[in-house]
Formats: sequence, structure tokens, C-alpha cells
Amino acid sequence: MVDPVANPSALRVSEVMFNPGDPDAGEIVAGFENNDDFEFIELVNTGELPLDISGYSLAGGVDTVLGSYLLVPGEKVVVVKDEKAFMKRYPNAATVVGEYEGNLKNDSEELLLLDPLGAPVLAFTYDDAWHESTDGGGNSLTIIDEYYHPVYWGHEEGWRPSGQPGGSPGVDADAYFTWAWSNFPHALAMDPLVSGTNIDADGDGSSNMVEYVLGTDPLSAEDRGYFQSVIEIDGQLFLALTYQVAAGDALVEVQFSTDLVNWMPSDPASQLYISGRTPEGMPELTVIDSLALDWTNQARFVRLKIVR
Repeated sequence: MVDPVANPSALRVSEVMFNPGDPDAGEIVAGFENNDDFEFIELVNTGELPLDISGYSLAGGVDTVLGSYLLVPGEKVVVVKDEKAFMKRYPNAATVVGEYEGNLKNDSEELLLLDPLGAPVLAFTYDDAWHESTDGGGNSLTIIDEYYHPVYWGHEEGWRPSGQPGGSPGVDADAYFTWAWSNFPHALAMDPLVSGTNIDADGDGSSNMVEYVLGTDPLSAEDRGYFQSVIEIDGQLFLALTYQVAAGDALVEVQFSTDLVNWMPSDPASQLYISGRTPEGMPELTVIDSLALDWTNQARFVRLKIVR
């Protein structure tokens, strides 16, 4: 196990495509007949400062020394088996910072990430038995959390399959699929008929996407993440909606209506907002209608619109 105190480098392996999907007709015509040609290893800078990766190396089943490249915080790059093959399958998908000698075994392989002095930053062995879809099914191994302690790189619990065949070289892994992997049994997380964004897995009227954004349990109809209320202000009654937000990659909008047909978005300039946090620490917002219930003598309705 690598001690992050002894070697505080912020460079990490974030994705491994060790047994890619078979080449398609166009790739075969281009001369890439072996699925191993499409292997890649993704690296990420998990630190707060730019990192020059010059002199870092990969060892174990593969062998390469990286050239000069300044990796900004959060940036992801790839080291590949065959750059031409990679660019054929993933045009403009990621910055290639090197090619390696050797191959990633399709069953199990030790990988070493070494700093310019040869000291290990990461040392782990992956296993094809961890996740079936990564063993020739076209999915990559994707680290669940790049900021984990290095010990997690050597354990099944630290990895998941990519959400889509081909993986996600050079870009952030799909946050929704990471959530699905953590909230569904793994076999169901891989089944879009159960964990798909538009599926209501627990029959509570909220799709999985809504559950993801609100941070609720997609397998528990009792976990709602929002509620309506009536609030009295200066002797008048107002409709209000309180909701929590767990996902940062979605737009949540509160809308009001008198007829369930025409909906008006809430307006921060004219409506009262109350912000806080749930007991679990999630952001929580209460939006209060700008029209009193007894002012128009009409019914008032409220809903959440979520766009991702």
C-alpha cells in the first residue's frame, strides 16, 4: 500500500480500459483489428495546483515515461496503447500524453504509478472478476472517488464500471451513474429499465432523476425530498414549497399555477426564499408564493421543474 503522507503527489489513475470492446467495421478497415489497440489509462490531477507530469511513469503490465505536460487541477488526460487507434475511436475526446509498451491483461494486472524519482504514487492490482461488463463488454473500470485513500485502488469497492460502453476518457465520469451505482444493487444499476433516469423505481411518483437531484432513496417511497406547506405572513396565507438539493449538475426551478396548465417560475426579486440545511447537511430551500391564497380567491398550485 502506498502511504500518501510519504508520497503526497496528487496524480491519480482514474480510469482503466483493460479489455476494450471489439473493433467495428470502420476501425478494422483503418487497420485496427485487435481490441487491445484501444486500451487506455486515464490520469487526473486531484490537487489544488498545476502539476508537471514530466518524468512520471507507469509500470507493471505496461511501461512508459511521461513527457512534459502541465496538468491543471481536475484535468484528465490519457496514456494509450496506440494513439492512432485511440483517436479513431475517440476523436477529440481526450488529450493523449503518451503511449505505453506492453498490454493490460484481460484478467488481472498490477499497475504502478511512479513519481519522477521512482517512488510509488499508486500500486494496485485490478481484477476482471470485479465487474463483468469491464471484461470485454466495452465498459471501463472507473474509480468511484478520485480523492479516496490509495488503498481503495486495490479493492473492488473502489471501482465501478463506466456508465456507458467505451468509458469516458478525458472527461468526468457521469455523476448520475455514480449515484445509481451507490443506491441500487449493482446488477440493477447496470439495468436501464430499473435505474434509468425516467424510471420510477419505487413507485412514489418521482423518477430516478428527481431522486438523484433531491438526494433521496430511489428504492424507498417514503423518502420524498420535498414538501408543500401553507405559511402565514402578516395575517395572510401563502403556499410554499420546501425542497433539498444533492446534485450540483441540474437546474431546479419552482413554478406556480392557478390552473395546472400555465406555470410561472418563481422570481427571487418578488418572492421570499428561505435557505438552510437538512439534518444530513444537504442544502434546503423554501420558496414562498408571491400571491396570498386569499388574495385572488383562486386555487394555487406549486411544482418542481428539474432540468439536467
